Amino acid sequence: MTTEEEIVIEKLKDWFLLYNAAYLAKESAVVHWGKSQSATDDDVWIIWTIREAINIFKATILPFGLMKYCTQETIMVAALEVDRSFISGVNSDVQCLPQYFNFNREALRVEVKDLDYSLELMTRIIRNIEKATINVLIKDVGRIFSECFIQLGLAPMSSVKRNNLMRSVLSQKSCLLVEKNYANRYMYNGRVHAVLRHKLAHGIEPMSDKIITEYAFMALKGSVAAQRFAKGEQRVLLGVSI
Repeated sequence: MTTEEEIVIEKLKDWFLLYNAAYLAKESAVVHWGKSQSATDDDVWIIWTIREAINIFKATILPFGLMKYCTQETIMVAALEVDRSFISGVNSDVQCLPQYFNFNREALRVEVKDLDYSLELMTRIIRNIEKATINVLIKDVGRIFSECFIQLGLAPMSSVKRNNLMRSVLSQKSCLLVEKNYANRYMYNGRVHAVLRHKLAHGIEPMSDKIITEYAFMALKGSVAAQRFAKGEQRVLLGVSI
């Protein structure tokens, strides 16, 4: 991957996060919720074909020297890196599998109803990272959080809500982690990264799938969330069998 492609991907990632947009692989389309034309229009699902998306990105967010690097592949990579890539779109009244994008906005709101459980888990995750004295990629924080939900058999939370929870924990005065994202990303090994920066740590600690699972179990063990949602042998493993 060239430096120019990396810059384009970073700009596209910022756009996907700003508009909470999604890439649908089967349809080869980009979708987001907003006003179609004027400020007085009702919000609707705006769906661009990949060719339309490329042309719009070239015309609105990319300088001339980077336009040729905006391709379907760079759009796919950008969406994938911010967890906004889906197999296809569906319209379901109930929660669907996390790899599918649900156009039913009412169904999208039916996630964990008790926000306290989610906040508890995010707080535990952040505290464990603090104790480890490491810098961690924000996407790995999301992976740990999502793994907690998987272990409890819960539907996934949207990346926007998850990031809002993360920031609510980071805003506490006692927190030793600082978000380095968007225009203020952390430079390491010649590349910029979206990270949670520990005030006493240097470098970036990559997380394997095994480490992600370990951090998820650390957050879940003895938690109120596990007490409420864990079932069967999982309750014993998470220390909430009584």
